[in-house]
Amino acid sequence: MLEFLTSRRSYKRAFAERPVDLSLIKKIVESARWAPSAHNSQPWRFIVMLDKERRQVLAREMGILFKDDLVKDALSPSQVEARVKRSVDVFSSAPVLVLVCGEMAGTMDNYPDSHRRDAESTMFIQSVANGICYFMLTAHAYGLATSWYCAPLFAKTTVREVLHLPPTWEPQAFVTLGYPTDFPIRPPKRLPVEAILKFQ
Repeated sequence: MLEFLTSRRSYKRAFAERPVDLSLIKKIVESARWAPSAHNSQPWRFIVMLDKERRQVLAREMGILFKDDLVKDALSPSQVEARVKRSVDVFSSAPVLVLVCGEMAGTMDNYPDSHRRDAESTMFIQSVANGICYFMLTAHAYGLATSWYCAPLFAKTTVREVLHLPPTWEPQAFVTLGYPTDFPIRPPKRLPVEAILKFQ
């Protein structure tokens, strides 16, 4: 199990042209349902984007917003164009692009005071993240590669409008999914256990 967990990688290379069967994607989502969540709320919602044309429209529209943000960061024009192009290409060309949303309404407790509402909001986000983690680990078990992108958080209105999301669904992340052409062998840098663990 430990070897399985430590062998997963965020895959940012070219995917193989081999299609991913829809029944396999459904199995992966079936597994994600078993992720732990606050109050057993299960607030995750998965949208598998099958419409290539709509996906390209979304990637371009998000690219416009991304460009505006990068310009504010005082990047050079060439840096801006390169990063926007890379972003649009990633979301347009991945064999499968999954938008993960969260639905807080009706799943989490609604308190009258801001202190507890803020706590519920954090619990909601943590729960959706668990669902994404289970999704990615299950995909890895089936020999698929994934990568997690938070881009929808910076373009929520655009994502909602292009995909006609239900009003209570909140865009949280993209997950790219497909068969790898090769797989990174070198492990990513990780902090030593001593830096993240404290006994009291």
